[in-house]
Amino acid sequence: DAKVYLGKELQFKASLITVTNGEDGSPVELNSGVIWTSSTPAIATIGETTGKATGVTEGETTITAKYTPSGSTQLSEDVTLKSSKEPDHSGDPIGIGEEEEL
Repeated sequence: DAKVYLGKELQFKASLITVTNGEDGSPVELNSGVIWTSSTPAIATIGETTGKATGVTEGETTITAKYTPSGSTQLSEDVTLKSSKEPDHSGDPIGIGEEEEL
């Protein structure tokens, strides 16, 4: 599962691993040809060609990446994306000598 905070963005990427003679090849990042969709855009939107998701309201949606290599069958992969409010750490104590990146 992936997570995005309301109003924030999360970049998805797709990779393809080919299998030759039963041996896995190295992953190749797909920079074009991937179509991204959100099953519930009211929860999180995603750029159809960019793969950049934005949290809209709290909930879960399914993000789907579809890719069709030339002369081949369409490949598809789903991932659950949880959209939620960003945690409020303003009242959390920080110990002496500790740092926190906000």
